[in-house]
Amino acid sequence: MNPTKFDRESAMVARLLAVAGLPSTTIEDPMHVHGGKTGADVQVRIADRSVGVQVTEFGADEGVASPGRGLRATEKRNARQGQFPPAAIPLQHQLTSLRARVSDKIEKARRYTFQQFDEIWLLVAASLADPEAIVSTSFVSLLLTPDDVNSWHDDEMLRRSTYTKAFIHIQVGDMVYHWTPENGWQLIHGVARPQPIGGDLWFKSFLPPFPPRRR
Repeated sequence: MNPTKFDRESAMVARLLAVAGLPSTTIEDPMHVHGGKTGADVQVRIADRSVGVQVTEFGADEGVASPGRGLRATEKRNARQGQFPPAAIPLQHQLTSLRARVSDKIEKARRYTFQQFDEIWLLVAASLADPEAIVSTSFVSLLLTPDDVNSWHDDEMLRRSTYTKAFIHIQVGDMVYHWTPENGWQLIHGVARPQPIGGDLWFKSFLPPFPPRRR
C-alpha cells in the first residue's frame, strides 16, 4: 500500500522533531481531529501547546523548469521504471528556488485562520531520503551559510505571515535551519559552510590532508 499524503508529511515532521530535539507527545492528522480542512498538514502537541505544521518539499529547479517537465516529474518516472540516470541540478538557483517555495507557502497560508492551533510552523523538507525525490529535492548544504539564508529571504515577509516558526530540514546530512521573528534564520543542527580564513578556499577544511612533498 502506498503511503498517504499524511503518512509522508507526518514522517517528515517526526524526523525534524527527532533531529532538532523538539519533544512532542502526539502527531495527528488535523483533518481527522477537527473534522475538516484547517490549513495545517500535521498537528503536533509540544508541552501544552497545539502546533499546526504546514509541510512542503523543496524543488531544486522551481522557477527554472515547468512542473510537468522538471526534475521531480522526470525523476519519479525514471524511479518507477528502475532507471537512475545522472541529472543536472541547477545549483546556482537553489537559494532562488528556496525563496520561491517559502513565498508560495506564505501566500497560500493567507487563506486560513488557523484558529484551531496555538502556533503555526512551516517545514521545508529538502534532499529527501527518497529514491523518487533525492535528486529533484537536492539542496547542497556545503554551499550554504546562515548569512546566505538570511540575505536571500525577506525577513519582513515571514514576519507578516501567519508562521510563528519556520524550518528548513536538509534530510541527507540532517541539517536544520530555524527561523523565528526574534532571531531570523539560525543553524540549529549540522555544520554550515565554513568561512574562509585569509586567502584559503572555503572548502579547504573538507579536503583530506595531503602528504608532504618529497624533496
